Amino acid sequence: MRYKVVLQKSEEGYSVSCPGLPGCWSQGATEAEALENIQDAIREYLAAVDDVLHGTPDAEVREVEVVVSRGPSGPASIISTPCGRLRRQDFVWFGRASIL
Repeated sequence: MRYKVVLQKSEEGYSVSCPGLPGCWSQGATEAEALENIQDAIREYLAAVDDVLHGTPDAEVREVEVVVSRGPSGPASIISTPCGRLRRQDFVWFGRASIL
């Protein structure tokens, strides 16, 4: 899996967060250490989410495929398909349905 992270210089070295995983932060004295630490933090975050999901009775855990494409104005938009098959009604463009 690949996640985008935000690396910032701080007084103590570097802080790093993963915007796709709210609350997932780490730090390090160097860029390399901070990036290594956020990888550990992401693994722990995902393991905790997995524990919660599988420990919830009556919950049905499913996976969806997400395809990232470029919108007409440049920024990326997210297109989600519940079954891995693209259909017109599955497309979402910046939170609004789009017609292809």
